[in-house]
Order: sequence, then C-alpha cells, then structure tokens
Amino acid sequence: MYSFHWRPDTERNDIVRGKGSFDKMMAGRSALQNAGINPTFQAVLSFRTKPWISDFFEVADKFKVSAMNFARFVPQGRGKILAENQKDWPLTRLELRDAYAKILESSSKTGIATGTNLPLFVLLDPELGAHGKTGFQGVVVDYRGNLKLTSRADFKLGNILKEGLENLFFTHPIMKDLRERRIEVCGICEYYDRCGGDRNASFVEYGSFFKKDPGCWLQPGMR
Repeated sequence: MYSFHWRPDTERNDIVRGKGSFDKMMAGRSALQNAGINPTFQAVLSFRTKPWISDFFEVADKFKVSAMNFARFVPQGRGKILAENQKDWPLTRLELRDAYAKILESSSKTGIATGTNLPLFVLLDPELGAHGKTGFQGVVVDYRGNLKLTSRADFKLGNILKEGLENLFFTHPIMKDLRERRIEVCGICEYYDRCGGDRNASFVEYGSFFKKDPGCWLQPGMR
C-alpha cells in the first residue's frame, strides 16, 4: 500500500511540508495510478486541519484514490515545535467527536473510503472502531537498535542489541501492563475491545501510556 501525507492544496500543504511538496506528491500519485497502483491519502487531524475535512475528501474524490485517512495530531518531533509556537495543537474531546462525525459524513457523501479501525470511532457507531493493539503487536526499531512502543511517541523501551528484542517485547513492565489492560478508565471501559484509547495521546498529554485517552468524549454515566 502506498500512502501520501498532505494538505488539500498547494498553498496549505507547502506551508507545512515545504515549497513544491504538493506538486511532488501529486506527481507520485499520478505515477502510481498510471502503473495500476491506487494509493491512499492521509492527513494529520488537528485544530488547523479540522475545517478542511470536506476539502480533503473532495480532492481524494477528484483523483479517485482508494481512501482518505486521518491520524490525530501528536505534539512530538516537528509537531511539538508547532504546538510550542501555537501554530497547531490536538483537538479537544468534543472537537474530535465532531471531526470524526464529519469524516464519516464526508466519506459517505463522496464514496471515498476512510479508516475507522481506530480508537473512539466505536463511540459514534458500534460497528466501527478497533483497539490500537499497542503492546500487543508490532514493534518500531530505530537505526541504533532502540525499541519504541510506537512510531509517534518519543519513548524508548530499551535497546534490542543489548537487551534482546524478545526479552523487551515480552518482559518489559510497560508491555506487560498494557497487555494486562492496567489503564486508567480505558482498562475497565465496556468499549475496551473496540477502542482501548489512543496510547500516543495519553503519553503526550500525561507522560504515561496508562491514562485515559484525553480525546475521549465519553463521560461517566454516558453510553
């Protein structure tokens, strides 16, 4: 699968990703489609990009790509610089709820698929959503052998060259606690199996992978 990360037009895309990046992305999209490979588009979902959801789908529909997907803004790396300079930031609980609803609406309107196998979507539709599986499957190893829990959180579990991949994956306390669902609120939530909360969002907001997803709009007593 080929995926392009972008903004919906040249001006908005190039402000963040650099001059000429939109044209290069579209050239790559065209080359793939001419070769019989239909890529997906992916955008960061944030305070800045939330008003553009319909625009993203309109462009995706125009070029008939296979899907228009979104990833929540995580203020790590370059995202941290944007947040510190107050140029962008994560959506609040209710903003995220409304954004996800708009994504579903735009997907239905255009016929362009969108990824809903993510935490929190189950709160909008019981047939949607999926557990993020952080701690259960998948590993991220950097060029120095450092094992990371996810690619988006700036946290290292250890070094596989020194401590061993199997050892870290199966015995590290964080990995074990995640698999045993020792997560505040999310761990006992009725939607855990189809949600579990976003562990990246928890880490960035609280410095811990074991807090309630700060984007969850479900309140005590709500169903």
